Amino acid sequence: MCNVMLLVRKERIVDDDTRSRLIPVYTEYLRSIRTRGRDRYTLFCSDYSYKVTTTDFNTFMQTVQIFMNAKNLLLHARAIPETEVTDNGRSTIYTNERFAVAHHGTIPDAEKHNPRITIDSELLLDIYRDVDYTDIQNWFIKSLEKYPRSTTEIVYDREENAYIIASNFMPLYKYEDNYIKLYSTFKVNNDFIQQDGYKVFIEKLI
Repeated sequence: MCNVMLLVRKERIVDDDTRSRLIPVYTEYLRSIRTRGRDRYTLFCSDYSYKVTTTDFNTFMQTVQIFMNAKNLLLHARAIPETEVTDNGRSTIYTNERFAVAHHGTIPDAEKHNPRITIDSELLLDIYRDVDYTDIQNWFIKSLEKYPRSTTEIVYDREENAYIIASNFMPLYKYEDNYIKLYSTFKVNNDFIQQDGYKVFIEKLI
């Protein structure tokens, strides 16, 4: 089981009073990622091409707080299944020279498409190689037909400096105010609105 969250900044908070009021709220939202992921935590921030993975939640949250003024934060928390015999300690946000991907769901037979991967979510790096922004909604539906999967997937594309957020029947929730947008695979509270399935969102970074 896992949780994925993406914070995208719409506008920088310049007022000290507003910052002191909202940053703790945002931090608590992000802290709730632990509800279904308790064994490994990964943070990715495209501002600095920075990625860190830890098994210690306090260390993870300290890193989150350091990067709270960044333009974006992609977080992944994973609970390792009891049936998983080995744990190689790898990051749970997978990257190559172009993409960073975080995934909630399963991709059956992923290793048949790419025998070199060690976990199914890595296949998203291959799937997005031919992403078509001219009609990304149609492209996503076709990708589900080619690579059947249960999925909420959040993908950062360095070439476009943008995040792609997509899901089929898997849950996706969104919170938005004047300063941030926050996507989540779980409902943090009633301020988070469930999004329709089989939709794609693009968040171009400012």
